Amino acid sequence: MTNKDLLDYAWGWFEYHAGQRLVAFRFFLVFLGILVVGFSKGIEDDNLLFARIVAAFGAFVSLAFLVLEVRNEQLVEVGRKALRHLEVSDETLEIAAKLRLLHADQGRSRWLSHKYWLRAIYVACTVLFLAGAVWASDLNSEPKEGEVPYVSADARARIDKDGAPETAGELNYAITRLVDDYLTRKGELRYAHVNEVVGALECAKLELYRRVAAPYEDQKLQDAGDVYRSGR
Repeated sequence: MTNKDLLDYAWGWFEYHAGQRLVAFRFFLVFLGILVVGFSKGIEDDNLLFARIVAAFGAFVSLAFLVLEVRNEQLVEVGRKALRHLEVSDETLEIAAKLRLLHADQGRSRWLSHKYWLRAIYVACTVLFLAGAVWASDLNSEPKEGEVPYVSADARARIDKDGAPETAGELNYAITRLVDDYLTRKGELRYAHVNEVVGALECAKLELYRRVAAPYEDQKLQDAGDVYRSGR
């Protein structure tokens, strides 16, 4: 086998596996786009279970491509070593040293290598998808002590300073704080104290419906017509 045949063989090996690295990376970018859109859609639609599944799958896919990149780089290095060996063969030594390209490229910075950047991207995506899965889980977790869902810290501080509630969540928070203060002033928690609060809330609810909601609905009945036919 001539030196040219060996060179063609080594170059064919190197070219094929180097190309496979880039093809794999292009496929990864396609998967990455699909997964990011799916995760964002899950968060937007408040489908947190779907978002967590997508994020976990994204971490798995990123890790799988990282493993494939390690293997592809090993195969590329086999071809690279063969080409370096051929560059210092007797026939090649007769060629100008500047044409021994792989040897000339050995001194490059690792910051400019495919190996460094491809692995960095795969690792970063794995970590980010795992973080996304954890974040989506936290969004669905129970509120911690002292926290009320859907009411921001600024809103709580405003209401605690006798500010007026502006949303249903803030109204719920204001009532909750009022009840909590009442029970705290009662001292030791007892069933009788809880029963007092439940009774007061129930009576307030019924009175609100009797005095405000029912007259409003009666007026709308006159304006739009009745729906019920039974009981007439």
